[in-house]
Amino acid sequence: MSHSETIELAVEQFLAHKRALGRKYHTEEEELRLLVRYAADHAALRLDDLTPVLLDDFLRSRPRARPRSFNAPLGVLARLLDWAVSQQLLASSPLRARRRRATSARIPFLFDPLQARRLLDAAGALADDAHAPHRGATYRTLFALCYGLGLRVGEACGLSLGDVDGERDLLVLRAGKFGKSRLVPHGPRIAALLEEQLERRHCDGAVIDAEPLFTFDGSRSVRTGTASKTFRQLVRTLELVVPDGVSPPRRHALRDRALVLFLYNTGARVQEAADVRVEHLDLSEHPTVRLHGKGDKWRTCPLWQQTARTLDQLLQSQPLPATPQTAVFTARGQPLTRYGIYKIVRRHASGLDDPRTGRRISPHTFRHTAAAHLLEAGVEVNVIRGWLGHADLTTTNRYAEINTKAKQQALLATEPPGVTAVHRTNPIWRSDETLLNWLASL
Repeated sequence: MSHSETIELAVEQFLAHKRALGRKYHTEEEELRLLVRYAADHAALRLDDLTPVLLDDFLRSRPRARPRSFNAPLGVLARLLDWAVSQQLLASSPLRARRRRATSARIPFLFDPLQARRLLDAAGALADDAHAPHRGATYRTLFALCYGLGLRVGEACGLSLGDVDGERDLLVLRAGKFGKSRLVPHGPRIAALLEEQLERRHCDGAVIDAEPLFTFDGSRSVRTGTASKTFRQLVRTLELVVPDGVSPPRRHALRDRALVLFLYNTGARVQEAADVRVEHLDLSEHPTVRLHGKGDKWRTCPLWQQTARTLDQLLQSQPLPATPQTAVFTARGQPLTRYGIYKIVRRHASGLDDPRTGRRISPHTFRHTAAAHLLEAGVEVNVIRGWLGHADLTTTNRYAEINTKAKQQALLATEPPGVTAVHRTNPIWRSDETLLNWLASL
């Protein structure tokens, strides 16, 4: 173990290690540079000069009110020091601070197409200023890519002229999250917006593929933070009603609303929801969906009008015209996987977990809930079996056995009138003299 390793050199080696794995680590680098300067100001130059007290003081020197904001730099420090231990640069990590628990998670806001259209119109109406020519058109196109294609804000801001493939109607996203690149197809409406943006850039003299697609000064891309700030300002001008406990508007809200509503309406298994294609939907006057279940069996499930309308809005909002084989629930142009659906449900429902029993809300919870509510509504068990796609009626009967509410109502129905919860008399049959005499004669 080398005790002469400087903090600055260790940070350089750590960053090189992460980037060799395909990580960009730009934000993390800023945090680590701050650590190097803070440590130097406190006469700590070597790794073994880092003490628990010094690290705690460093974290306190940058107050973060939100747990997530505090946990981010803490995580960077932890990864640096754990790496140093693995490289035998330190005997053990001096970090003692613990992550703060986020106890006030909020449900994401759910956009509908009309609200999204209002947002894009408001962005297009933004006035130019001396430092931001074509401001309205730029932000309208940028936000349209986030809404229509599901791009991250940083991915949209980082696009260059060469990333637009007009011949194949594709966007090339390079070095996205975790350093991954991908191709994103788009439809004619997005193509028209991109063509207009390219024309504006060409009029400004941009000709090199590496030049940014979205820029105000001609050389630097629009910053992610600036775009996010503008988005929040636009949302405030729309005066959207955000219920208590719900986070401000974000993208994917319509898709998530449709997915959760679909799971509860149909009681579908998570793989069945992932496999739904446009050809499986009938959104006419009496809407239904065909689900491909276990054992290669198909079943038809009715849809509420509210579910059908939301699914129709979701399909209409897609950037590409839907074909019969188009997946209904997608992320960045690709069908959602089982795990993707699980993550969406957890993001919305984790605040409803029961800490007393340790039960966590999952996509399958909606299936159980649908079955229990159908039973409580008086639906015959055999109908519920067909609704859920159970091969054996015994599986469906479990819901009848565990329906505590139904048991309680049945118990109350056997009591004579006027009996209170405090004092309960014998069952009513014990007061029937004729019945008692007949039983005694047996």
